[in-house]
Amino acid sequence: MNNRLVSVCIPVYNAAKYIEETVNCFLLQTYENVEIIIQDDFSTDGTWEILNDLFGKNPKVSLFRNEKNLGIGPNWNNAYEKATGEYVIIANADDIHNNTFIEKGLEKLTDQQIDFVSFKYKMYFEKTGLKKFTSKNEFMKSGYVENAFEKIAFENPFHIIFTVFRKKKLDEIKLNGQLFLNTQVCDAELMLRYAENRKLYYCDEVIGYYRIHETNNSTIPLGELKSYYNDVLPIWHSTLSKKFGYKFRKGIIMGTLFYIKAMVKGKSPWNYKLFFNMLRFSII
Repeated sequence: MNNRLVSVCIPVYNAAKYIEETVNCFLLQTYENVEIIIQDDFSTDGTWEILNDLFGKNPKVSLFRNEKNLGIGPNWNNAYEKATGEYVIIANADDIHNNTFIEKGLEKLTDQQIDFVSFKYKMYFEKTGLKKFTSKNEFMKSGYVENAFEKIAFENPFHIIFTVFRKKKLDEIKLNGQLFLNTQVCDAELMLRYAENRKLYYCDEVIGYYRIHETNNSTIPLGELKSYYNDVLPIWHSTLSKKFGYKFRKGIIMGTLFYIKAMVKGKSPWNYKLFFNMLRFSII
């Protein structure tokens, strides 16, 4: 396996505080045949300058910058399209990976039946220093995940940034020539699309930390909720409804009720399009 190139794609926007640590996580991997592709989405906080100063002359690192800010999906696509490896990792610019991540992922991928390998991870709350499991992955054990598509559709205990993919399999599922949708939850949607007809192996060893801080995309008010109901469900509703029936409909209804309750209590802002789509998908 040591002669097989692994492409690490790191899309980045305004991550000056974290990017050095993230890149070094991959430069210090025990598996050495790695190319690191960093795609900057026209950062304004000095990220681009830091990247050039620290890694501009490193032969393993390739730096690219968009001429203007394109957003999450297009920037992730730009990073992925430059990958030339047999295996691909998509990493956030602010998270932490153990130095054995790639080596252990490729060990599992020697089994040709496995299409992707995902690892256990912990949430790292930067403000308090707390590190803990999510409720979704704390008790999962290593092994083949027979119902990966269902798990990702309903709870998604697997995170794209702690997953190793076969590139040829990713290329098979592009939509209109692009791997990622132009939406905030493009990572979760890709995991769902990839898992539909592919074999996942899960490793219950903690391989890294997903950092929670004030500038996470997930902290944008209603961002992920709007992305899911406005962009992802219109594509996946028919498939998920036919495959999972009442279980899927119940999840949509519960999500709608949760949003209504949050609005009534003043904990969530009103969004007409989001509310309309929630009601629509609860009924059809």
